[in-house]
Amino acid sequence: MSIKKKQGQHFLQSSAVRRFSRKDLMGISEEQAFWKFCEFRWEMGDKQACPDCGEINNHYFKRQRMQFTCRGCYRQFSPTSGTILHKRKLKYHLILDLILTFVTAQKGIAALHVANNLGINPKTVSVLFGKFREMFIYQADVSFMSGNIEIDGGWFCGMKRNPARKIEVDPKVKARIIEENLKTGKTFVPKHKTSMKTIRNRKKKRLVFVIRKTVKGKGAGQTLTFVARSESEPEVKKIVSRLVARGSTIQTDEAPCYGWLSAFYDHKTVVHSKEYVSAEGYNENQAESFFSRMRRNVVGVTHGMRPTYCTDYSYEMVWREEVRRKTNKEKMQDIFTKIGKHGTSVWWRGYWQGHKRGCELTIDDLFGIWDAVGI
Repeated sequence: MSIKKKQGQHFLQSSAVRRFSRKDLMGISEEQAFWKFCEFRWEMGDKQACPDCGEINNHYFKRQRMQFTCRGCYRQFSPTSGTILHKRKLKYHLILDLILTFVTAQKGIAALHVANNLGINPKTVSVLFGKFREMFIYQADVSFMSGNIEIDGGWFCGMKRNPARKIEVDPKVKARIIEENLKTGKTFVPKHKTSMKTIRNRKKKRLVFVIRKTVKGKGAGQTLTFVARSESEPEVKKIVSRLVARGSTIQTDEAPCYGWLSAFYDHKTVVHSKEYVSAEGYNENQAESFFSRMRRNVVGVTHGMRPTYCTDYSYEMVWREEVRRKTNKEKMQDIFTKIGKHGTSVWWRGYWQGHKRGCELTIDDLFGIWDAVGI
């Protein structure tokens, strides 16, 4: 649905965006919420698809149990059967409210905030949000890119902590320490406790590569992210050789890891130490705009990010970028479409019972996941 807006008006201020809002969920009964859930889940009016045999029909409805009985295989199912919401305990009207709150947050929203507003256990909300991020990873658009591509890297996790107090070092003492370091080949290690904490924290730093296909006049389209430990040439080669067609135009900054691109692609560089946009008009503003949104999420919502789930959070922001110009109802429908395709959760089912993924997702891991699901 295209959003019509007045001249000079931001698309989020248009009336079309608000055609489905929390006002539409206020005061509805649990049965009405159930049928609204079915409407989003199947988009087939009074017909449903059996998750066991796949028959699409107007199946027998059991009002007391809020379930259907398949006319073909006689299995009982509900709109959450075989999805990430399988064996859910939340009421349907709470699930709808929770998903609507999630999709309408432009830069993400804290699970604790949603839990307090809806009167839900924070553990339930955090796991559900984790399942959404899992869906976004498994159903990412990894089709071959061509045309105009932007690539950039940004550092996340392991942020520097300010010391408890400032330590003033005499310039003469500092010069002597540097001179001794040069002679002995050793590195001066500060003795202050907070400074040591900062050094240990730096080991958690991760580089997020973003690769975006851009269309002139329309901004960014297809977006993918990859987490690495450094901005190195081998990591860039893994990404570009797998995803970008030869001869495409790739715009990057002046980092050395992108130098090899000139041999196979139309490589354009902007020197950020001197300019934001090159004299010819080349830039990587769309890649940097993604990092701007992701950093706002870290600063204002999550207040930090762990390396284990850095990839997950980055793909939440990828999804938010992809649906940024859609209406609330279209965003809801997109979430429900992904719920129907994904099946039960792989990483978050039984999370609070100790069944945790517990490892980072590397570039090779992501390609392995996409190969396994056939995308």
